[in-house]
Amino acid sequence: MTDQHTKGAISKAQGKVEEGLGKVTGDKRRQVQGVARQVQGDAQGFLGDVQDAVSTFEWPTIDLASIDVGKAMAEAAAAAHVGRRSHRPRWPLAVGGLVVTGLAGLVILRNDALRARLARGASMIRERISALRVNRAEHLEIDRGDPIAFPAAQTAPSESSPFRDNPTIDPTEYPAGLGSTNVERIPDFDQAVIPA
Repeated sequence: MTDQHTKGAISKAQGKVEEGLGKVTGDKRRQVQGVARQVQGDAQGFLGDVQDAVSTFEWPTIDLASIDVGKAMAEAAAAAHVGRRSHRPRWPLAVGGLVVTGLAGLVILRNDALRARLARGASMIRERISALRVNRAEHLEIDRGDPIAFPAAQTAPSESSPFRDNPTIDPTEYPAGLGSTNVERIPDFDQAVIPA
């Protein structure tokens, strides 16, 4: 018997005495307090039982070296439905979609009022598209004499290139500081050996 068992038995006895005094004197409050103290005693007794059970329980010894931790975690995750879910085939959804589309098409084709309304809608869409094409073509017509941008701006003549006006520049020479100054070491294209 543990300390909790003793405390529980004392509280329960006090609660019975208090409840009895409340009945004799007609005091309802004392009766309720007595019942509450009895419940408290029962709870303490139960706590003592739990302490006894835990103290006398023999925990099994587990050899952790023999457990495959990865497999155990995977099994625990599968049991808790965590991780990868099984993929359901999607072909039933595709077949159902095709069936619904076919039935909707059949209903539309059989109903003359719906067919006429769809035909009117399609013709209205065609008319709007053709009107947009005509309007776009009208807005994009530009004559060659029409100024496009900056009609008051005068074009300036471009400066001549120094390479075009100066015939003394040899295109095979490197400018100063760029590459080799020894022209004889540069092979011609015909003499260059291309590695295979």
